[in-house]
Amino acid sequence: MKWRKMADHVQGLAQLEILCKQLYETTDTAVRHQAEKALVEFTNSPPTVSASVSCCWREAAHRILSCSQPPVYPNWCLEPATLFPSSNASTSVRNYVLNYLATRPKLAAFVTQALIQLYARITKLGWFDCQKDDYVFRNVIADVTRFLQDSVEHCIIGVTILSQLTNEINQASGKNLNLNDESQHGLLMQLLKLSYNCLNYDFIGTSTDESSDDLCTVQIPTSWRSAFLDSSTLQLFFNLYHSIPPSLSPLVLSCLVQIASVRRSLFNNAERAKFLSHLVDGVKRILANPQCLPDPNNYHEFCRLLARLKSNYQLGELVKVELTPPRGYSPHS
Repeated sequence: MKWRKMADHVQGLAQLEILCKQLYETTDTAVRHQAEKALVEFTNSPPTVSASVSCCWREAAHRILSCSQPPVYPNWCLEPATLFPSSNASTSVRNYVLNYLATRPKLAAFVTQALIQLYARITKLGWFDCQKDDYVFRNVIADVTRFLQDSVEHCIIGVTILSQLTNEINQASGKNLNLNDESQHGLLMQLLKLSYNCLNYDFIGTSTDESSDDLCTVQIPTSWRSAFLDSSTLQLFFNLYHSIPPSLSPLVLSCLVQIASVRRSLFNNAERAKFLSHLVDGVKRILANPQCLPDPNNYHEFCRLLARLKSNYQLGELVKVELTPPRGYSPHS
């Protein structure tokens, strides 16, 4: 078995070097495209082969980066970031890239950029990987510090790493939720149920009987304060209400009922007035677009929302709310 693995490794390395040679040394465009296509397929090899690919990649990468000339830059160079099934293999490639950059600070600009982009991609995808209780891919500051403490060329590389990593993490890699796709409504329903259960959680151990008209206060943890001060949180739920099917919108209103019931001590007077203003403005939008209210569940939850506003805020606070005029409204019309 050991000899078989070694043979696979040698064969894989030889094949990889041949393809790299064809990619960078041939003047035939068709041969170059075929080589790049084969390299992409090579990176999609099964786990039995990919275990040796990381070592093959490191050895071949030195040859590639040493003889390559701009502006040739294949997309498959970033494939190792998603190739390796184990974090150990990804760590190995990542460390190789860092060492290569550290020992060769005067590489061609396009080579340096490609390596930094690869480091950023591997770091992003391995951010939650844990090895022996250590999140090794999060040691970015330690990785970059050695560059910042060296020559000017090294400092430039270090700053570029931070810039590229920030840009890489800022890019969403998943698919957006399509509210018009019925197949995704189940996911949306579970997300709304999760939100409601979090907002409905009994944080202080005193359950409230919602069948009564008594004051109901949601004891939101203080650590959540920033999320409720951010008006986009409320805006998200009101926008969802107007965007999703009537069968799901009662769950949104249930969440809004809980949000409207947060404890008063979470805000100071100015913050509470601003929060109430956003709530009332959202309620006004629902009344201005009542298409979903004929649904009994929506109507019931909307009435509960109004009741919570009435019970959790004083009349003097409600009358001071400055409502946003409807579009096209003119006081002289």
